[in-house]
Amino acid sequence: DVHFRCNGVANLAVRHLFPHAHRLRSLRLGHGYRRKQLILMLRKLFGKRDLPVLEVLQCSVARNRYGKIDLKLSSQRCPHIQNLSLGNIHLPLETYSILCNLRELSLTKCSTDLTFDQFLAALASCPCLEDIYLSGFLKDILLRRGSSSTPFAPRKVPIVLAHLHDIHITDDPPSAILALLQAL
Repeated sequence: DVHFRCNGVANLAVRHLFPHAHRLRSLRLGHGYRRKQLILMLRKLFGKRDLPVLEVLQCSVARNRYGKIDLKLSSQRCPHIQNLSLGNIHLPLETYSILCNLRELSLTKCSTDLTFDQFLAALASCPCLEDIYLSGFLKDILLRRGSSSTPFAPRKVPIVLAHLHDIHITDDPPSAILALLQAL
């Protein structure tokens, strides 16, 4: 379990951690980084290296004004993630292939390439999902409105998440929250 909170320690530790990244089970990166340092650290850890036993990934960066941070997550590179908590990270379409084993999903102000329908389909592929925390995430999908149907039309077949205990949604438009809840 690796948890970095301060820049000085993290920068030194990443150099020593990199050769062992494939053995990481839990990685938690907090807010205490300057953006440039964090991007360099993330590129080293996620750039070309698979993380085959990673189960917990928590990564949150300060609000990003300079471009998208993409961790290049995929089911081939990180097949065992069970707890994914991201803040201000970009989630391209490929990222959602890792959701199948998730128990907890937390997305705070993350950007995405997904439409509302695609996000619902991604949630439907998570049979073990127990907790969902979304904050300012549905806003991004709402602004693009690139769904195959009207983004907030009720689904014909609801998503079944048999193990879902908690769902927390904050900082999103009521219409998006309602549409998500109607789909469950």
